[in-house]
Amino acid sequence: MQPKLVIFDLDGTLVDGARAAIPAMQHAFEAVGLPKPNDAQVMDMIGLSIIPAIQHILNSFNQIRTVSDSEVEQIGEIYKNYFYQSRIAEKHPMPLYDGALKALAELQTQDEILLGIATGNSRRGVNAFLDKHNLRDAFFTTQCASECPSKPHPEMILQAMRDAGVEAAQTIMIGDTSFDMQMAKAANVYAIGVNWGYHSQDIMLSAGADIIVDNFEQLTAQILEFLDVK
Repeated sequence: MQPKLVIFDLDGTLVDGARAAIPAMQHAFEAVGLPKPNDAQVMDMIGLSIIPAIQHILNSFNQIRTVSDSEVEQIGEIYKNYFYQSRIAEKHPMPLYDGALKALAELQTQDEILLGIATGNSRRGVNAFLDKHNLRDAFFTTQCASECPSKPHPEMILQAMRDAGVEAAQTIMIGDTSFDMQMAKAANVYAIGVNWGYHSQDIMLSAGADIIVDNFEQLTAQILEFLDVK
């Protein structure tokens, strides 16, 4: 049986990671004497690896002082430490979206479907997500910022496909941002955008989304239809 691969983004797709990312990034900027980014500025960068994410936020300010590469690295370290300590203390919970577990469980019942993750999170963050939600056995392959270039570079998808022995025609990427859609198109795979995350439907469509879904029921149905799974 020829396997088929379904790859999920994490933050904004399976889990509401902005609840933790926003205070962590705002704290990191203020800690080095920079203006605090607003919620929208932080949500707009979610999906990128940490250094590109910080640069994305800096570029979103109309006026800001020059920030050196070493300061960007410092912001990243402060962000990661705050994020980690908050997770340990459960200060900013990151809940799964309603319907996520049911959809994953349904897809797992399909013998030919393998599940994957492609996220801007670190390996530590991915492992924490899997352990918290008891999903270690759900995903055949997990790709993250610790081992791959940042989205929208296609390497996360390409490596997941290599792991699974699956061709692009039998692969789907699911995400909530333009970065996910651009990554999918760069890897020549089908791109499904979800309408409950951090980038708008129009932005995802402009970035190459093949379809946008409004809930997990629609998402599951679209996956099974595209992969021709009965």
